[in-house]
Amino acid sequence: MEHVEERTDQEMDYKRAQEIYLRIQKKEPKAQADDLKTLRADVPRTYPEEPFFNTDEAPGRRSLDQLLRTLIKHSSSTGYTQGMNNIAAVLIFHSDEVFAFDLMIKLLNDYHLKEVTMNSLYGLHMNCDVLSALVKVELPRLGEHFKKTGVSPFQFSHNWIFTLFSQNIPLGQI
Repeated sequence: MEHVEERTDQEMDYKRAQEIYLRIQKKEPKAQADDLKTLRADVPRTYPEEPFFNTDEAPGRRSLDQLLRTLIKHSSSTGYTQGMNNIAAVLIFHSDEVFAFDLMIKLLNDYHLKEVTMNSLYGLHMNCDVLSALVKVELPRLGEHFKKTGVSPFQFSHNWIFTLFSQNIPLGQI
């Protein structure tokens, strides 16, 4: 019986998320022109080899565009930044718009992705610093090599952090 109640709670959460998503879609856009310009450029570049996203009529591309526009309306302080499209596309590929939207909001707010994507990139630098410290502790020889050669983890890890590895792992394997 407990499993059935848990499922009911999940269904209710989905219905609530759907209501919120639809309500936000109806709001007047507060997006900056730059956000929309970047979004229009990024959506067609998102997984162009994947049939789910590769044409203007493809269901994934339409859902991705709608999701990102709704996300801009919801998170006007964050706006749209490059990299969000890849994360949202992975979520849409494996679920639907409503679930993907709900997860994006959780990633931005609860898992501090907002700090990674904000203009100052505070969260990105913080995560790179954590990676650098981990390399020094867990892989001291590599850390010393980086130091000698002037390599910073930021040089190779910013894209991992920005897109949560979504550009580095094939879509079907995520």
